[in-house]
Amino acid sequence: MSKDIEKTISDLRKTFYSGKTKTYDFRRAQLNGLLQFVTENERQILDILSKENRKPKFESCISEISHMKTEINEALTNLKSWMQPTKPRKHISYILDK
Repeated sequence: MSKDIEKTISDLRKTFYSGKTKTYDFRRAQLNGLLQFVTENERQILDILSKENRKPKFESCISEISHMKTEINEALTNLKSWMQPTKPRKHISYILDK
């Protein structure tokens, strides 16, 4: 592994273990940043998909870009509820345990 990759992995692990990534605000900002990145670079993404996969730009726009934006927006809409703690379901074999 190159030194740059090792440093990047180390930095990412430090950020994760610091607990910074657990907050609603952090996650929302990351999703908004991803949406902004996709929106700002849509033309380049379509060009690359067209060149590398020989996929028509219209098809890429519908199947890749639009789908990605929809998924990000769904995550933004549901983020708070997804972050709520949930009790694990009991398996039938443990139903009588306390």
